[in-house]
Parts: sequence; structure tokens; C-alpha cells
Amino acid sequence: MVGLAKACSGGGALANYVINEEKGYELDRNNLCGLTPKEIIEEFKIIQDMNQRATNKTFSLVLSPDIKDGKNLSDEQLKAMTQEYLTKLGIDPEKQQYVAFVHTEKEHKHIHIIANRVEPSGKLISDHHIGKRAQWIAHGIAKERGLVSAKEKMFEKIKNNEQNKGELKVLKNEIFKKHQEIMRDKPRTFENYIKEMNSKGLEVKPTINKQGEIQGFRIIDTETKNDFKASEINRSMSVGNLIKSGLKNDLNNQLNSPLKTTAKKQNLGLEQQLKQTINSKSKSKNFGKEKGKFTLGKEKLTLKQRIEYSKVEDMMVDNINIKHQEYWNDQPKFEELKQQLENKNLNEDNER
Repeated sequence: MVGLAKACSGGGALANYVINEEKGYELDRNNLCGLTPKEIIEEFKIIQDMNQRATNKTFSLVLSPDIKDGKNLSDEQLKAMTQEYLTKLGIDPEKQQYVAFVHTEKEHKHIHIIANRVEPSGKLISDHHIGKRAQWIAHGIAKERGLVSAKEKMFEKIKNNEQNKGELKVLKNEIFKKHQEIMRDKPRTFENYIKEMNSKGLEVKPTINKQGEIQGFRIIDTETKNDFKASEINRSMSVGNLIKSGLKNDLNNQLNSPLKTTAKKQNLGLEQQLKQTINSKSKSKNFGKEKGKFTLGKEKLTLKQRIEYSKVEDMMVDNINIKHQEYWNDQPKFEELKQQLENKNLNEDNER
């Protein structure tokens, strides 16, 4: 069971949320006649106006039983729990204005309570540590009735966590012992090491970095399905320390082969584009051993070939720039055009 409580300004938004027949039903009320959220807030305000100093004049409270308990509790039991909850928080359920609404729209049944913080005399009910007090009061109500409390669940969870930590520590020690047994037999390579670990019920999965190289291992116990970083079990099981102990990393080449294939396909695509460009623009040039021929698209490019291709592209750009400049050089200069235009106009005047 969970208990929540706070003092707030109240208002229509809170009332509309709590008093909502689409969410549940009304459980209990005191000193209220209004049927709608607006009418109930107006009744609260009549009393609250007697205290002009306070700003947070409304209590918003929640009492939430455990899911299993909520299914079995009757409305009479919920009502009795609500009134006890109010009383222990210092809110008199026989004198103070309040409305309790059971919400059932979620999996667990829970009670929302809006209570007037201002007494009929105008005195303000204390909200000192009301949140913490609500938790302990809910714990006491649950304990008295043999129900599940939030604090008991929390203590049980902590206990289970500690127990799980102990069990995981034992499992890690067992995995490390199997690792030591395998290393004593000197598996020599990562591939052999992984096979031996598999034979002992341990799945070893390499973790790969962006360069396609092994940066670590994950060890999965096939029986319990627990998953650990190898270095988390013991530092000596890290990739670096395995290599230092004499294991050869024979997996990087295997892992890199798909990456190399992809890169090769990309290179071939580039080579085909270059081949079309070179054949169309530079058939008369010498590239390689034979005139007008160069091996493209069949073999992986060497560094020397890449440099030569780069030179070809630069040369093509230079040729375009030269042709472009030659075109404009062949055009008449501005002064020449101006003189031609003046001569033309003069000739036309003479003809007239």
C-alpha cells in the first residue's frame, strides 16, 4: 500500500481529475452537497475564505493498495481505510470537508481524496512533513490489516537484490574457473578459446568497433542466460590480457572480410565511373603499359593507380578551363565592340 499527500491551492483542474465518473466512482464524502467538481470547489471556498493568509488551502491525498489486495477489498473496507488515513493525518473525517473517489481505470484500484485544509473555525491544518507521514501511516494501515505495504516491498526488493548480487558473484567465479582451465590447456588462438568455452556451456560473443576489429568479449552462461562483459568477470579475460597471455587474434581477418568485400564493391563502382570518363575524354592519352588502355574495374586499385587517376581528373578540369578561356579570348574585346558599334552608327548616318 502506498500513501501520498501534499497541500496545494486546489481548484478546478484537481477536482475535475479526481471527481470523474469515467475514471471510477465516489466512495465517501463529508459536509458537501455539490454534485459537480465546480459545486464542490465552491463549497470548499466558502470555508477557505475564512483564512486569508494561507495560499495552499487544499489537501490532495492518495491511498493505493497493492494490486492483489485492491482486487479483494470491498468498498466498506476501502471507506474504513480512508477514514483512518484521514484521522491519522490530523484531518477529522466527521468535521472536515472531503470527497473520496475510487479510480479503477488502471490495473490497480486506488483512492483519491480532496480535503479542505481550512477548518470551519478558520484554523489551518498543519502540513508539516505530510508526505513522509502519509507513507508511514499507509504502511501501518496495511500491516494492521495483513496487506502488502510499499515499504515491505521495498525492503524485500533490496533483500532480493543483495541475494542476486551474491548469486551473480558465485556464477562469475564459476565462469572464471572454466576460463582458467581452458587457458591451462593453451588454446593458442581466439577461435580455439571460443570453441573451448562453448564446450563448457559458455557462449562467447565478440564486440566489434567501427573499424571492424574486436574490442572485447561478452560471456553468456547458456544455462542461466546471464550476460557479462568478459573484463567484468575478471580483468585477465579482457582482449588485451588474452593477447598478452599468448592467444593469437585470428578473428579480425574473418570479421573484416565482409567489410573488405563491401569496400571492394565501392571501389569497383568508382573505377567504372572513372573508366567511362577516361575513355570518353582521353582516348589518345597513355595510361599504363598500352596506349589508350588501363586495367579498370577488375582489380583492386593500387595507391599508384589512384594517384594517376587523380591526375587524369585534374587534367580534365584544366583542359575545360583552358577551352573556356580560349573561347572568351576569341571574342571581341569591349573596346573593339564599342568601336564597331560607333562605326556602324556613323555609316547609317552617312547613308541618310
